[in-house]
Amino acid sequence: MAWLVRKGWQATFIICTNDNKGTHDRSLSPCVLAETRDTEQRHTAELLGVQCSSCATTMANWKQPPRSGSK
Repeated sequence: MAWLVRKGWQATFIICTNDNKGTHDRSLSPCVLAETRDTEQRHTAELLGVQCSSCATTMANWKQPPRSGSK
Protein backbone atom coordinates (compact mmCIF):
# COMPACT_ATOMS: atom_id res chain seq x y z
CA MET A 1 0.00 0.00 0.00
CA ALA A 2 2.82 2.41 0.84
CA TRP A 3 4.35 1.68 -2.58
CA LEU A 4 1.10 2.67 -4.32
CA VAL A 5 0.85 5.87 -2.27
CA ARG A 6 4.43 6.76 -3.22
CA LYS A 7 3.43 6.23 -6.87
CA GLY A 8 0.68 8.84 -6.46
CA TRP A 9 -2.31 6.67 -5.65
CA GLN A 10 -4.65 7.82 -2.91
CA ALA A 11 -5.53 5.22 -0.27
CA THR A 12 -7.96 5.45 2.60
CA PHE A 13 -8.55 3.18 5.58
CA ILE A 14 -12.23 3.15 6.43
CA ILE A 15 -12.74 1.66 9.87
CA CYS A 16 -16.32 0.74 10.72
CA THR A 17 -15.79 -0.63 14.20
CA ASN A 18 -14.73 0.95 17.43
CA ASP A 19 -12.43 -2.05 18.13
CA ASN A 20 -13.42 -2.34 21.78
CA LYS A 21 -13.61 -6.16 21.65
CA GLY A 22 -11.19 -8.99 21.05
CA THR A 23 -8.38 -9.06 23.57
CA HIS A 24 -7.16 -11.66 26.03
CA ASP A 25 -6.03 -8.89 28.39
CA ARG A 26 -8.91 -8.66 30.87
CA SER A 27 -7.31 -5.65 32.56
CA LEU A 28 -8.16 -3.42 29.57
CA SER A 29 -11.55 -1.75 29.63
CA PRO A 30 -13.40 -1.62 26.29
CA CYS A 31 -12.90 2.16 26.22
CA VAL A 32 -9.13 1.92 26.73
CA LEU A 33 -8.88 -0.87 24.14
CA ALA A 34 -10.79 1.21 21.57
CA GLU A 35 -8.61 4.27 22.21
CA THR A 36 -5.42 2.20 21.95
CA ARG A 37 -6.47 0.62 18.66
CA ASP A 38 -7.57 3.97 17.25
CA THR A 39 -4.15 5.43 18.05
CA GLU A 40 -2.41 2.41 16.48
CA GLN A 41 -4.53 2.61 13.31
CA ARG A 42 -3.94 6.33 12.85
CA HIS A 43 -0.20 5.91 13.43
CA THR A 44 -0.06 3.08 10.87
CA ALA A 45 -2.00 5.17 8.35
CA GLU A 46 0.43 8.05 8.86
CA LEU A 47 3.43 5.76 8.32
CA LEU A 48 1.92 4.40 5.10
CA GLY A 49 0.76 7.79 3.83
CA VAL A 50 -2.85 6.66 3.94
CA GLN A 51 -5.87 8.72 4.96
CA CYS A 52 -7.75 7.27 7.92
CA SER A 53 -11.49 7.63 8.33
CA SER A 54 -13.49 6.09 11.14
CA CYS A 55 -17.22 5.81 10.73
CA ALA A 56 -17.38 4.12 14.16
CA THR A 57 -16.64 7.46 15.82
CA THR A 58 -19.53 9.04 13.97
CA MET A 59 -21.82 6.08 14.64
CA ALA A 60 -21.09 6.29 18.37
CA ASN A 61 -22.97 9.58 18.41
CA TRP A 62 -26.12 8.08 16.87
CA LYS A 63 -29.07 7.42 19.09
CA GLN A 64 -31.36 4.45 18.67
CA PRO A 65 -34.97 5.30 17.91
CA PRO A 66 -37.39 4.54 20.75
CA ARG A 67 -38.92 1.08 20.71
CA SER A 68 -42.55 0.97 19.73
CA GLY A 69 -44.75 1.14 22.79
CA SER A 70 -42.11 2.90 24.90
CA LYS A 71 -42.26 6.52 25.98
